[in-house]
Formats: sequence, C-alpha cells, structure tokens
Amino acid sequence: NIDPWTELSVVWNDTMVDNDRVILIDGTAHCMDMNSDKSMDKPALHQARK
Repeated sequence: NIDPWTELSVVWNDTMVDNDRVILIDGTAHCMDMNSDKSMDKPALHQARK
C-alpha cells in the first residue's frame, strides 16, 4: 500500500472536476488498476475496475 506517487496524486474527491473520481484500492500498487483483470487479482482491484 505504499505508493511513491502519493504526494503528486489527487486523493480527495472534492478536488476533482467533471465525472472524475478518486478510488483508493487497498493492497495494490501504483497503476495496477490500469492492467487487465487476472484471476489472481485481489477482490478490491476487480471491484475498482468496474
């Protein structure tokens, strides 16, 4: 859960514009949600991709 990019990230929905939203995914690494689904992915990652 340590993301070295956190300091440069938008982490609160009140700073977002339009239809963008912040989704924090427990137990994943930076950009993991950008990969395609794999059977070994954690349930939180599958849910975030929906």
